[in-house]
Amino acid sequence: MIVSPRLLRVACLAPFLALPVLHAQQSAATAPDAPHEWKDVQILKDLSEDELGLTMRYFAASTGRTCGSCHATDKATGHLDFPAKTDAKKTSREMMQIVQAVNGGGDEFGKLKINCGTCHQGQGCPAGFQTATMLTSEQMIQANTQTAMAALRAANPPAPGGPGGGGPRNGPPPGPPAAEVLKKLTDALGPAAASLQARELSGIVTTRTAQVVPFTIRQKGSMYLETEQLMPGPQTIGFDGTAGWSKSGERVNDLKGFQLESALRAADMSLAKEIQSKYAKLDSPKRGNFTLAPGAAPFDAVILRGTSGKTSEQFIFDESTGLLMRRVTRTETALGGSLVEQIDYSQYRAESGVLTPHKIVRSNWNNYDTFTVSKVTINGTVDDAVFHKP
Repeated sequence: MIVSPRLLRVACLAPFLALPVLHAQQSAATAPDAPHEWKDVQILKDLSEDELGLTMRYFAASTGRTCGSCHATDKATGHLDFPAKTDAKKTSREMMQIVQAVNGGGDEFGKLKINCGTCHQGQGCPAGFQTATMLTSEQMIQANTQTAMAALRAANPPAPGGPGGGGPRNGPPPGPPAAEVLKKLTDALGPAAASLQARELSGIVTTRTAQVVPFTIRQKGSMYLETEQLMPGPQTIGFDGTAGWSKSGERVNDLKGFQLESALRAADMSLAKEIQSKYAKLDSPKRGNFTLAPGAAPFDAVILRGTSGKTSEQFIFDESTGLLMRRVTRTETALGGSLVEQIDYSQYRAESGVLTPHKIVRSNWNNYDTFTVSKVTINGTVDDAVFHKP
């Protein structure tokens, strides 16, 4: 069976979905503690279920391992047996206690903060401390000269307004107001974008493992449906405007919390309005030259940044066209590390008066999926029933 990395990330075959999760609108403060529903939780007992699932994903991202590296597999069902005791789970708990002890402060560690990625850096077994590199005499002289010059500048600061001093510093100029950036995006998409009610994209998606399968994405208002035509059966993510779900073969699961938020980041039909409604304050810290990938043509970019709860996002726009080129999402986890998701947009072309990206690349700690759009339908007839959970 071919497994879609996109769906693995958020839904059907993700082992965390074998356990209950929080409703998206339920806050951690009012949610039941994880141990009431999850099994064999011994360390992170104060986390809500959604936070615990998020932290488990961070473990996989920071160590480069799969869930089955720690959790045993039930031979009868082929599913992960979460309560089963394993040596790897015991080791993981010891690692969690190390992180908690260091981050808890105290005389031993002071203000030092660490997370799983501090040592593992995406590897199952940390490389350990590397020996210091022996510097040549020339390198030592250069380093010492830089240190001496910095000390000299600190001891003799220039007069205010003088060259290199208290006056304006060279560097990227600040970006324009967020409202101006988002209006430019709306204008760039075309006049018909204002009346956009429904959209359907279809084409092929190429995964990190070079699998190539057809896909269809439908969106109507806030409702969303994405299907990948895998064998032996399609895999689907859906949202009916209130609740999210996923289906792989005959297996249907609910999508809530982080899983639902991650899935709906792809529902970008009315992104400018959603950005404004999600973030009460958007910073536009800078503008400057930007390149999406090595070898790609650079462009003048404007960057917006927003934070909501444990999620922070960065939106990168082409200043000349006003179009969104990249969206980067960071979600904080309980042990200090973050899960990073990225969506790149390119090859914009007009479809029924609306500029639409025909190449969309989604990547995170585990996946790299390239969606190549071959057909776009704007404001077509879409039955609400297709968004409902099977």
